[in-house]
Amino acid sequence: MTRFTRFAALAMVLVLCFALAACGASSGSSASDKTAEDYANLIRDSRSEDENQYFEIVGGNAGEDPVLVSNPYQLDDEMAAQNIGMMFDAIGVTAGNLDRYAFTMSLMMTQAYHIGIYKPAEGKAADVQAELEAYIKNVQSQFEHYLPDQYDISLDAIVKTAASGEVIVVMAENAAEIADKIEKGL
Repeated sequence: MTRFTRFAALAMVLVLCFALAACGASSGSSASDKTAEDYANLIRDSRSEDENQYFEIVGGNAGEDPVLVSNPYQLDDEMAAQNIGMMFDAIGVTAGNLDRYAFTMSLMMTQAYHIGIYKPAEGKAADVQAELEAYIKNVQSQFEHYLPDQYDISLDAIVKTAASGEVIVVMAENAAEIADKIEKGL
């Protein structure tokens, strides 16, 4: 082999390696590949250990029943289904408007607490955003004359759409920090 032929062969091998690396990177973890379990892990990683021990995480994908992805109290299936139903009723999000989701919240009216990642179904982004904003306004009105510290937390709630299309909701202490961690994870 001549020196030129070796150089050309080496150059072709390098081009193929870069092309394969680029293909692998682009198909690995785009937002469309994330599952409800991935969202639950982002929520778990964004909050404190205490919150992970006390607040379950609900997750689901379109066409599937929601489940407790994190079940710190070891609720049986019947009790888990009841809690999930109460959570969806409180939030007011239409499950059919979602491709996948994971969220955690307080069902007790003593704490303004909700962290969620919601991937809207095709054409439903505005509906999901509006439903979640209405939920936050409802929580604010419930705490306005009840618990001032929780009212302040609810006023600092974040409802925003990430560049990847998910609607992120954070109503908790350090909301901006938590939302930033989730958005970076997406």
